[in-house]
Amino acid sequence: MTLFNLGTLGSTPVVKDNVNLNASEPTDVFQFKIASSKNINLSLTDISTGDNTDIQLFTDSNLNGVLDDFDRQAGLVSRQGSNYDEAINFKTNSGTFFAEVSRFSTSVGDVSYDLALSATEPSGTFPISASSSSLLLFAQI
Repeated sequence: MTLFNLGTLGSTPVVKDNVNLNASEPTDVFQFKIASSKNINLSLTDISTGDNTDIQLFTDSNLNGVLDDFDRQAGLVSRQGSNYDEAINFKTNSGTFFAEVSRFSTSVGDVSYDLALSATEPSGTFPISASSSSLLLFAQI
């Protein structure tokens, strides 16, 4: 697992282009903070042809600064098939969060992707939206 500490997110997207995952490093974790109530916007695009990745969003529930089993008890996941783009948009309060990008074991060789992360001013009251119906909430974060 590779950990990227992004600091505090703002409205200007943080973009990571052409990031690679492989069999020995199948997961990347992007740690970030938001300072007040915001919409967290995650966009996973340009997934290499024939490959598949998912993105998950977790909050640092136990406030220890580490993505651990306790934090994994609640989160959001976007699971599009194949190399379709993935997105999570979530309205939440301040805190520390982790975006995890995972490679499927069926992928061969390196899997490349682009990721954009931002935190924008909220609008509306419904907390969850997604670019597809494949967004799963496995517990409220």
